[in-house]
Amino acid sequence: MRLALAAGLTAAALAGCGGATGASLENAADATGEETSAVALAYRYKDADREYEFKSNGVFDYPNERGVMTTSSSLPFFGKGVDLREVRLLGNVAYMRWEVKGKTYWLTQDPVEKSGDPAEVLIPGPGTPTKPTDVLSRVLLASDENDEVGKDEIRGTETTHYRARVDLTKLVEQLPPSERPEGDVETLWGERYVPVDLWIDDESRLRRITMTRPGFGNDSDAELRIAVDLFDYGVDANVEAPPKDERISQEEFDRILGPVIDATSDAGEADVDACTASPNPKKADRKCVEQKTP
Repeated sequence: MRLALAAGLTAAALAGCGGATGASLENAADATGEETSAVALAYRYKDADREYEFKSNGVFDYPNERGVMTTSSSLPFFGKGVDLREVRLLGNVAYMRWEVKGKTYWLTQDPVEKSGDPAEVLIPGPGTPTKPTDVLSRVLLASDENDEVGKDEIRGTETTHYRARVDLTKLVEQLPPSERPEGDVETLWGERYVPVDLWIDDESRLRRITMTRPGFGNDSDAELRIAVDLFDYGVDANVEAPPKDERISQEEFDRILGPVIDATSDAGEADVDACTASPNPKKADRKCVEQKTP
């Protein structure tokens, strides 16, 4: 699984006027982009046969375009013993700390790899330099409707709940041509319009964003839900790159990972989906087959 999120609209989103009185969805990108915050991401998937949850936590420094996210969750996509433990973001560069069969590798992507999946354009999280400020700008530009739902308390903070009806066609048009998915986005997602829920505090800062995709992967029993919370605004967010001698390229990491996936495929007892080709939905060779894990 790549929790990669395409980047864009950075300068406009971070220009920042802020200081709004009362919740304002229109001012939220600027208000959020002026500060730092803690971030918590929850990625939940379920279908008729299985259910799993991936969680990560960290801090983001939006004005300086840097952040760090860590996780103790396991990823069920690459076989047993392959886990993403930490992501550090500095501008357009991502450093990902992977554990592969007990060994640690710092995968470096410079610039960070972008998948082009519209879901990843809408949700900020570990793996890319996408920020909540980017997401808010994209939602506003791609929405035909933005409705106020009501008031909710998020982690002890009073917020206004909005629901946006995002047109994926308009969303994809915001991306550079090289980052757009191949083919028709409605075919890729199985729908054109996606509801996105946002919670904005009285200073117009984003506090939560969620998206739910029923029928995920053209499976009527499957559902994907992604939620991101922002809290502790003003928190310290010191992020540094890992030592140069510990970093490896994507090509080196792929060579390390290949034999591990092949080995788990031959070993196994339990079944798990694993991508044997590029997990990038822009690639024509994308496919997943059932792998075996010990």
